[in-house]
Amino acid sequence: MQIIGITGRSGCGKSTLTDSIRAAGFRCVDADQVAREVLLPGSPCIVQLQQEFGADIVDEAGQVRRRLLADRAFATPQGTARLTAITQPEIYHRLDLAMAEAGRRGKSSSLWTAR
Repeated sequence: MQIIGITGRSGCGKSTLTDSIRAAGFRCVDADQVAREVLLPGSPCIVQLQQEFGADIVDEAGQVRRRLLADRAFATPQGTARLTAITQPEIYHRLDLAMAEAGRRGKSSSLWTAR
């Protein structure tokens, strides 16, 4: 199995490329999407994020107020580091699961990660 990472600045065509790759039958995992998923209701990260950045970063429906979280987390280098320390392990865990699933599908499937 090949693992290929696609990186680049915003607007450089990563999504267009991965859409073409996906259309050709290859498995694609978008790391940006996975990073958004770890902020969805039920994620194990949310309680830790509330403890670190305040209970009010989550609304009544259980949705993370992303702008409020970003304002607090990115206000200091320490906040940014703490956000990363909380979310990154879950992001990596989910990417590992996606790679394992691709591996179970056999060597004809490749995993492409887009960032």
